[in-house]
Amino acid sequence: MPKVHFYKDFPTLETLEGSNLMECLQKSGRPVASSCLGEAVCGKCLMRIESLEGETPDFNELEKLWRRRNNPKNNERLSCQFFVEGDIKVDVDYW
Repeated sequence: MPKVHFYKDFPTLETLEGSNLMECLQKSGRPVASSCLGEAVCGKCLMRIESLEGETPDFNELEKLWRRRNNPKNNERLSCQFFVEGDIKVDVDYW
């Protein structure tokens, strides 16, 4: 099972391969900012993927559109559109 690690002093989470990152975090009680409910519109769920085991998952069409409009950094991903395939380490400013 892939693990989600944090820079802050939070316990590591285990999740199923292919799980949506935002849903995984919310189910564990970790707050995730979002006003569009995962529709890839608001960008509030943007997270830094600081390390990643395996290949970086491709951007889906919704995230590609959002990225063209907002120009995030290479390691920033919308958690509502990111699916966990291997161990990752994430960070976000509001935690």
